[in-house]
Amino acid sequence: MGRRDGLVGLSSNVDLPAPDVSVPNALKYYGNQGFSTLETVVLLGGHTVGVTHCSVIKDRLFNFRGTQKPDPSLNAFYVFFLGNFICQNNNDDMFVFLDSPSSVVTVDNSYYKMLLEGKGILPIDNELAFDPNTANIVKTLAGNNGYFLDLFGKAIVKMGMLGVFTGNQGQIRHVCWETN
Repeated sequence: MGRRDGLVGLSSNVDLPAPDVSVPNALKYYGNQGFSTLETVVLLGGHTVGVTHCSVIKDRLFNFRGTQKPDPSLNAFYVFFLGNFICQNNNDDMFVFLDSPSSVVTVDNSYYKMLLEGKGILPIDNELAFDPNTANIVKTLAGNNGYFLDLFGKAIVKMGMLGVFTGNQGQIRHVCWETN
């Protein structure tokens, strides 16, 4: 579509908060990028099609904050399922969907419904449902898929406007996954 991309793609160049960022710090980070609290919660809804690895969440399942117990904010049945069937035997390479298995390839509001059930995989996800600054937004988005989709489209377009290359910076690629 004519947007310029960089000539290299390195994970070290990615500027996004870590999965264990607190809600206040995530709001501050995205706020510094020009996003409201609502837009931040909507952008995190992009996790509706995301995955992580067991290595990222195993402490939440087996040794939350050094207690040798799971994170008490997680749904107990979900912890049992993840710990015994997905992330068993310290299999760090296994991946875990961040959304409902029936909806992992669909952008929809099921992510927020999972948060309300205590099934937020990443720490930031689970905290969104309980933080006083975001809990009502999560409930609203969980209850209205059309509203989420409308806001998500607008927030993604806004995010796409950040750090746009101009002039001689980067290149307009002929094939999006490789440089010209």
